[in-house]
Amino acid sequence: AVVSTQSPFKMFRHLTFVLLALGQSSAFRGQRKHLDLPPSTNNEVVAEEQYFDQVLDHFTATDERTWPQRFWSNWDNYVEGGPAFIMIGGEGEANPRWLTYGQWSNWAKENGAAMFLLEHRYYGQSKPTEDMSTGNMRYLSSRQGLEDLGNFMTAVNNNHSLTGPWITFGGSYPGSLYSLDAPQVSSSGGRISLKL
Repeated sequence: AVVSTQSPFKMFRHLTFVLLALGQSSAFRGQRKHLDLPPSTNNEVVAEEQYFDQVLDHFTATDERTWPQRFWSNWDNYVEGGPAFIMIGGEGEANPRWLTYGQWSNWAKENGAAMFLLEHRYYGQSKPTEDMSTGNMRYLSSRQGLEDLGNFMTAVNNNHSLTGPWITFGGSYPGSLYSLDAPQVSSSGGRISLKL
């Protein structure tokens, strides 16, 4: 049962992919190493790969280095003032086919949402450093990943004049990121408490 005093719309705004995580629970119990990719269709249009100029170290103010973080977007369903859905990339390479598949895609259609898929640092093509030496791995942390998310969302808001709420999606590690204490991301939406 969901414990909240928020209206149903506000509760939906803050849903973080719990339904999909439950639906794929066998993947999160170690029976599968990853979720299968969505099925492709003959007339499939794959979103264009894009790159965002991301901060390398969010916790050292004097470090101005940046790196190209890969993402995809789908504006097909967006209605001005509508929400922005973002799927948080996790422990593998992100795939743009997710932007047109699954329940979150249906919710985007129902709610006029823009959709984004942000690949996590150090996975896929999102490589913030030249190599994965011990010294460079200091930039791989859930705190850096969460700050990447907040920085990306702020930039998208500014560049596209988005005014609606952000709703995060992710399973396993990326789904748990939102539960961490990160003011920049938390300010873009609230949280709901779940008892399973």
